[in-house]
Amino acid sequence: MGVVGSLFSSDRERRLWLWTGALMVAIYSSLGIARAVTDELRERNLLRASIAVFVVVAVGAIAWRWVQERPDRGEVGAALAVAFGYWVVALRVDSVELRSEPTSSSTVSSPPSSIWPCWNGRATAGGCGIRRP
Repeated sequence: MGVVGSLFSSDRERRLWLWTGALMVAIYSSLGIARAVTDELRERNLLRASIAVFVVVAVGAIAWRWVQERPDRGEVGAALAVAFGYWVVALRVDSVELRSEPTSSSTVSSPPSSIWPCWNGRATAGGCGIRRP
């Protein structure tokens, strides 16, 4: 079990952290072209439409996940508070780049959704095979 094997408590945990790392690399590597893409969309007058499509897809994905998992009141309250914060930022900030900052920051700082049940107490009797922080 080498050094890498000793860092993780299971193959599932290793795989999830590798996917998290890949997501972070994808987000940070796209920062260089973000300005060019934003300028091009603004020039073609598609910036607001593309942001609206992104928001609709994100809300749809969250709603689909909620239909499958039936979150409790605390999770719904937290999600609505975060959504309200995003909405306030969208209303108050003029720069599109700054408006997208809370979304990218929360994506990078969130644990992978497939291991979230292990951290919020919904783990099955058999456990998750993942160490809790």
